[in-house]
Amino acid sequence: MDYIITDKAYDDIDHAMAFFESQQSGLSLEFAAQVSHAIEVICRDPAVFYKVRTDLHRYFLDQFPYFMLYAVESDKVVVMSVIDARSNHKFYRK
Repeated sequence: MDYIITDKAYDDIDHAMAFFESQQSGLSLEFAAQVSHAIEVICRDPAVFYKVRTDLHRYFLDQFPYFMLYAVESDKVVVMSVIDARSNHKFYRK
């Protein structure tokens, strides 16, 4: 299945990568690899992952405390946001 990444999700990824790179050189590349892997897994079977709403799914990254929120449209996955699971993320439940 094809996918698109929203501008919001790109901003989330950029922010997280900057943070991880400030913590340890090269850690941002590991984060980017995890995001890429997550998108591959989601695109294989997007409907299987937990629904936080009828139109929104959640997928936790394997090695980082982040999750992706995505929607499934007829022919593609739309990555909406990449969120630090340690933060207050109740806004997406609206």
